[in-house]
Amino acid sequence: MNYEKFSGELIELIGGEGNVEALTHCVTRLRFTLKDESKADTEAVKQLKGVLSVVQANNQYQVVMGGEVIPAYNAVVKMYGFDEEGSESSKEQKTGEKKRNLLSRLMDYISGVMVQIIPLLIGAGLVSAALSVAGMVFGADTTTPTYLVFNTVARNTLYFMPAFVGFAAAKRLKCNPFIAAFIALFLLNPNFTAVVQNKEAAANLFGLSFPALSYSSTIFPMLIGTYVLSRLEPIIYGVLPKVLKSIFGPFLCIVIMVPLMLYIIGPAGYYIGYFIAQAVLAVQAYVGFLGCGILAVAHSFLVLFGAHTVTAPVMTELLGSLGYDNLIRPAMLANCFATLGAVLAVAVKSKDKEYKGVVFGTAAASFAGTTEPGLYGVLLPLKRPLIGTSAGAFAGGCLAALLGAKAFAMGKNGIFGLLVFAETTPAMLIGMAAAMAVAFGVTWLLGFKEN
Repeated sequence: MNYEKFSGELIELIGGEGNVEALTHCVTRLRFTLKDESKADTEAVKQLKGVLSVVQANNQYQVVMGGEVIPAYNAVVKMYGFDEEGSESSKEQKTGEKKRNLLSRLMDYISGVMVQIIPLLIGAGLVSAALSVAGMVFGADTTTPTYLVFNTVARNTLYFMPAFVGFAAAKRLKCNPFIAAFIALFLLNPNFTAVVQNKEAAANLFGLSFPALSYSSTIFPMLIGTYVLSRLEPIIYGVLPKVLKSIFGPFLCIVIMVPLMLYIIGPAGYYIGYFIAQAVLAVQAYVGFLGCGILAVAHSFLVLFGAHTVTAPVMTELLGSLGYDNLIRPAMLANCFATLGAVLAVAVKSKDKEYKGVVFGTAAASFAGTTEPGLYGVLLPLKRPLIGTSAGAFAGGCLAALLGAKAFAMGKNGIFGLLVFAETTPAMLIGMAAAMAVAFGVTWLLGFKEN
């Protein structure tokens, strides 16, 4: 692709530079916030080389690009200076934010924070996976300094999750990210954790006891805390004289936020995460292995609506509280290989040689972990193969859960997703194979209208 040419054409088709309020990206999509979405020529955008589809959801104009998203994003930013605050030339504030309902803004906030952290979680997860392979396959000594160093690297992201969340949330909310990270790191400081472990004897401030909780691996305390900071910061800086802002602004933010975090925000966020994890476990206990199958089916539709990142907080809470995820990641892998099975059936059965080549390309992408090409380019237009995908995802998800598949770190979709399942890899592999086989069979039987 000529990314510079693509950037110019894309921005023109979505209404020009002045129509863009903000731009972010996730693993596969450019996510624009537009002042007026009616100005965008969506059908023309879909025809651009490299664009798989366009999704308009959560007040975002999402251009689905799969593996091309990073270089495309960099080219757009280089040409226009867009970032999460909009273009360098634009001085207008967002006008659509207040018009959106609370749920839409909440989902956008959580999604906007988590998409920044997910690549880091995947990277650390693959380090953990490499250590598991080294131990199980090659008999590596887990007591050596080298192993221990890399084991610390693997656990680092999850342990310091509050700091990453605080920093990412502050960038999203346009407040000081270093103050947010500072507050989170205070909660993880060994001296503070020693106070927490001492509980009743030491967990007090000015003689008033605060809940002795451990905030390692949590996300909700800093999601809430950073939002409060973003509201507090303008008030403090608005009151202080200009000469004192740089000195007493951060000071006042810290001394006000720390007690709020200890007594109100931290405990509230901690228990929100705790109850989410417990709710997931309760649902699993009630519906059993069916829960994973249902979520595997739903994942295709979450992707279609651009809402698939909302499962990231649940995955993180499960990894932090239980040490493994036996729901989200197994469901995603089952869905991924169900998509692969369905598009392979289309590729094999298709009579058009040129179309076969295109579909085999989407199959290769699904095998590597990116399902959007197959979903938008094959399953959705042909419709019936989407039924096959759903059948395969349900079968694979149920079987993986029934056999006890568990992800022990944040991993990627596709074949490399197996690396984070450690000793439960055979269970997940069987689930993936079942998802692929059922999706292939059902799609073949249902057929499709190739024209």
